[in-house]
Amino acid sequence: MGAGFLVVVAIIAFVYFAARGRAERLREQMQDLLRRANERSAANRLPSESMIKCPTCGTYSAPGQQRACDRADCPYR
Repeated sequence: MGAGFLVVVAIIAFVYFAARGRAERLREQMQDLLRRANERSAANRLPSESMIKCPTCGTYSAPGQQRACDRADCPYR
């Protein structure tokens, strides 16, 4: 009886530690994939620009890309 019990305990311990090791490897792989995805997305980001508000009509546009509107008092005419 004692030897059979030890064999069962050894099998359970083996399965437990094997599953735990596999879970740790999967977690490390997932973290590596997420880190790579974040690096790629950071490289693909477009640079941001501050928007400028038109003093007359109140619309926003990027610096250097202001266009004249239909108002007579438009500063970009």
